[in-house]
Amino acid sequence: PASTSGARQSAVRSQSALRPAQDSTRSASRAGRRSSPPILSSFPRTRFALTLADGARWCVQSGSVRSEPIVRHLGSVMELGQGSEGRRLVVEVVPLSEFDPAAAALDAPGAIGELPVACYVPDPETSQALAVATMRVSAAVVLDAMTRGALLLHGALVEREGAGRLEGVVLAGRSGVGKTTACDRLPSPWRPLCDDATLVVRGARGGDATYQSHPWPTWSRFATGGPGGSWDVQHAVPLRAVFFLEQAAEDGVLPLNRARTAALLASSSRQSLGYLPRWLSPEETRAFHLQRLENATALSREVPGYILSVSLHGSFWRLVEGV
Repeated sequence: PASTSGARQSAVRSQSALRPAQDSTRSASRAGRRSSPPILSSFPRTRFALTLADGARWCVQSGSVRSEPIVRHLGSVMELGQGSEGRRLVVEVVPLSEFDPAAAALDAPGAIGELPVACYVPDPETSQALAVATMRVSAAVVLDAMTRGALLLHGALVEREGAGRLEGVVLAGRSGVGKTTACDRLPSPWRPLCDDATLVVRGARGGDATYQSHPWPTWSRFATGGPGGSWDVQHAVPLRAVFFLEQAAEDGVLPLNRARTAALLASSSRQSLGYLPRWLSPEETRAFHLQRLENATALSREVPGYILSVSLHGSFWRLVEGV
């Protein structure tokens, strides 16, 4: 990877899971030692196109027959259409007995321009392992977006048409605070897009919105016996505000200053990305958290934050509409 200016950006972009895809006859099992992926065999690969509002375009494809189920699962969960346009993200499987999460994780693609990159995942021997492998591929996309200012928030994304255009708000909060319940209570024209994770990116599609928001999968729903689900992750809506939920006897809304908003955004992103440090080295983990804090601070300058108190029987959405 080419060096970049700024220690934080460079360090984040060297994070361990995506590596440049180069022709090689070395075994994929050496991914634990950060080797290049093997040469791609000639078989009918599944390819899905993924485009984000920050301008990133991916072609997610399998690198072998063994990785086909992972790519198909990702395409189904993210409601992706087949396509070959965009930067190649090649999914390679490593036998579980030889898999080293810290060494074969996510080399940030931002540092290597438009070269294809490979994401190494463990062999999915169970439905839960399949969910983990698919989450790992989606994490590669998130880490790349973070190099351009993105944050993955632990919050529901809901949209509503206002002033002739769609606008979105995030209802953020810890597990159990009532994000899903709040989404279920919203009347039309409000429309929930997801109830647990939202990817916020810097907009690149024009318009006057600095940040755009994408619904993101809840991977825990695919654990053994979970309900599963699918999300249209390519749907993007301008982000108007972030509301941090708290349970209360009465509805209420409290505007936050930028410092408090940044702190809560950073906390929310840590909740949604808590699994990533186990795939990174200590140095990479430190760089990742620095980038996360930097992005939260930048987001707080452009998007207002509020504490939203939600009662059991009130009409909290009217307070959201009024700010």
